[in-house]
Amino acid sequence: MFGQDGLTRMADASHRLLRFWKKQNKFVMGVFIRNTVAYVVRLENRDGQWELYENVMVPIPAVDTGEDFPPAELAVEKIVTMMQVMGWPAAPIAMCLAEDEVFTDTLHIPVMPDSEMCEAVHWELDGQRDFDDPEFLSVFRSSSGDEGQWAAAVPKTLVDIWRKAWKENGMELESLTVMPAFVKTSCALENEGLRVGDVCFPFAHEPYDVFYDDGGWEALHAAKTLCYPEASYMNFLTAGKPISSAWNWKSLSLTVTAVISIGLFGCFFADYGQLSGEQEALAAQKSQLAFLSHAQKEKSLLENAEAQIRKKNQQLVRLSEESYPWRSILIHLGTMTVDGVWLSEITVPKPNELEIHGKAIQYEALAEFLQKFEGDREFFPSTPILKSSQVEAGEANSPTIAFQLTLKLDTRDDVYGTPG
Repeated sequence: MFGQDGLTRMADASHRLLRFWKKQNKFVMGVFIRNTVAYVVRLENRDGQWELYENVMVPIPAVDTGEDFPPAELAVEKIVTMMQVMGWPAAPIAMCLAEDEVFTDTLHIPVMPDSEMCEAVHWELDGQRDFDDPEFLSVFRSSSGDEGQWAAAVPKTLVDIWRKAWKENGMELESLTVMPAFVKTSCALENEGLRVGDVCFPFAHEPYDVFYDDGGWEALHAAKTLCYPEASYMNFLTAGKPISSAWNWKSLSLTVTAVISIGLFGCFFADYGQLSGEQEALAAQKSQLAFLSHAQKEKSLLENAEAQIRKKNQQLVRLSEESYPWRSILIHLGTMTVDGVWLSEITVPKPNELEIHGKAIQYEALAEFLQKFEGDREFFPSTPILKSSQVEAGEANSPTIAFQLTLKLDTRDDVYGTPG
């Protein structure tokens, strides 16, 4: 739970919270330029899922600059022109630099928290780099196995050139990264999309020809640093810090937080006695409320029972007003009930017809009750009709079967006795 793994999990959780709190971009563009071709991918955020929407290769005219890559202004101008032709809206830009544009090395330094690792990487690279510009930005990542920390550095002047080129065309460069070789080996084409490391970008449309091996992986890797903040450690613009940055704001924040926490704990222990008394009083009130609640529940049950008795008495009065000798019918019905079946209501919806409501524990008991009528045709010549039956939740989660029967009565006087 603790240690480096714990800190990593806490960092991942904080990144997810930031992604939840911050407004998500609708589109993100990843760009990678190699020789005279710009590889551009456009990703769309659909309900929190980033999908590969489209990819384009933009040719850039060759210009003799003495470098293997075209001028930033020309490359950005061609990409923006392509966006206008295809109707793409402006979107945050994430660029992946070619390996020959950055300085990379493997540093054998111990594992430490990210803020300290960032400072250590800067000091190590400061003695090994070959930059004309004294200021540079860096990123780092743990290599596979025990090979140490892979680190990359880029002159700040190059970062400013690309930022200016995009800004002059009305767009913002929000991520600048580089793709290590060991990360590229983890990229793969899957049925549902393209996987870059631990993230899979599904296709927004039907799978189509994408330029994975030429430069598409680098463009997707760049877009990933904007789509998923937990991958922003590979972004020169956010992960790298200037070597002149002496203040460790994270440590200062932790120190201030510790001082405030000590003060709060002091206040807490000072009022602990009063808090204990309040808790005891609250417990006593809860006990009294529980007793009153139990009494109220018993009163409610008693009122319900009285209401049911009044209802049954009214039913008996109504039955006694009919012309049939209901007493003999009710007594006979009582002798026909079986174990697991009880009657709750008897009504006379029509002349010479009974409607019986009741409940049964099982369908077998209900079937046995119906068979009783089959064997007593002298008293009840017609077979009862089962109008409805349904399972209801009973007490203590014991289900019961509520049923409704319709029973035709014999109109002959000699069956039930003399009416009156």
